[in-house]
Amino acid sequence: MPVIRTDSGPQFIRHRFEQDCLSKHEFESFQDLYKTVSEYYLFFNQQWQLV
Repeated sequence: MPVIRTDSGPQFIRHRFEQDCLSKHEFESFQDLYKTVSEYYLFFNQQWQLV
C-alpha cells in the first residue's frame, strides 16, 4: 500500500510552534509559559478546523 507524506508532519508543526509562539514571548514563570502555550494550541487547532 502506498504511503502519502505531507508537509504538515511533526517537524513542520514544531517549527511553526517555535516561530509563532516561543520566539515571540519571554516567560516569567512556568504558569506564564503554560497559559501562553495553551492559548496558542487553542488558536492553532481552531485555525485548522476552518480549513
